[in-house]
Amino acid sequence: MASETHRIRRDPYEIFAENTHPAAMNARRRWLGEHSRAFHQLENERREAFSEGQQPSGSLGSVRQTIERLFALFLLGAKPTPAVRQALDFLLDRKAPSLDGVRLDGIDGTDLFFHLPHGEKSGLAELSGTPFFPGHAGILKSSAALFFASVFRCDRREDVRRAGQALLSRSGEGGDLCKARTSRLNVLLALSSHPSHRGHSATLKTVAPVARWQRPDGRFGSAPFLPVLWMLSLQNGRKARAILRRSLPALLRGQQADGSWGRKDPEFQTWMAVEVLKRMGVIP
Repeated sequence: MASETHRIRRDPYEIFAENTHPAAMNARRRWLGEHSRAFHQLENERREAFSEGQQPSGSLGSVRQTIERLFALFLLGAKPTPAVRQALDFLLDRKAPSLDGVRLDGIDGTDLFFHLPHGEKSGLAELSGTPFFPGHAGILKSSAALFFASVFRCDRREDVRRAGQALLSRSGEGGDLCKARTSRLNVLLALSSHPSHRGHSATLKTVAPVARWQRPDGRFGSAPFLPVLWMLSLQNGRKARAILRRSLPALLRGQQADGSWGRKDPEFQTWMAVEVLKRMGVIP
């Protein structure tokens, strides 16, 4: 139960009503109880729109666009359809040459998904509408691929298993995958999305530095506040819960007069905030 001082003050759901943004559609289905035939038809139309223009490679545009569109499809409740699987195969480099032993910006790509078509590395810095953190392009792409393999239940393939083990073994103290903050956050997001990895000792240890980044006001310096909280809320470890508790006052203060969060992409920002508050038990 939320205490009186940790109680939400304004209705956070108003922004979602009659809104077709993928995050709003997710909220309408899961939290506002919309299950009419017309609503499901609208969901299908939105899923088809985000699947349009798929290339023979499986991509849904560039690597950045494929990540953004797959996350939109996740929000829209897409199943692992052939289009989703083909887009995931593209991120998993299943039609690309092996990069085992190849280094990208100083990081070994063995067992990971570092293949990037020419000129696309810089585009990942413009990623939007997802909880991933712009940073090392190969680690970002690998983490996104593993996240989608988990949420779309396509995680039993050997290449996915090896990549998950690579993240676990190379994310700890002295590991080469988590030297940069954004890389640590992306690795944590990938590991936290997988039921077998989120409680692993290596994952829990990877959370510890996030606590050291946390400022007295509950924020994390330059790291985007809501994506960090959303990633931590996937965790069930003691350290992640403690970080979330310290961030709660700042999260509640961030709510705007209309009940939403965020000036840029407020539907997605509000969706993340509500997810965190629900997982913390602040709102039912």
